[in-house]
Amino acid sequence: MNQFATHEPFVSADKIAEFLHTKRRRVLQMVAEGTIPAHPISGRKRFTYAFRISEVAAAVASRVTMRPAAPSTGAQNEWMDQ
Repeated sequence: MNQFATHEPFVSADKIAEFLHTKRRRVLQMVAEGTIPAHPISGRKRFTYAFRISEVAAAVASRVTMRPAAPSTGAQNEWMDQ
């Protein structure tokens, strides 16, 4: 059995953009911001990146925050004071 057969393959920025429901340009911005992990595979000034979907999913999931929904009635002041 090939030792690499069990490893997750790398995918392109286009596939990550599809996975995140965004544009390729935003994916590259997220890499520059350090929001998602990427593996540079070529280039000096302009990099080509490869991604693993599981790594990107874990990075995005770790940044998700759950906030209570703001009330839609006059009780907003009570909710804000809590």
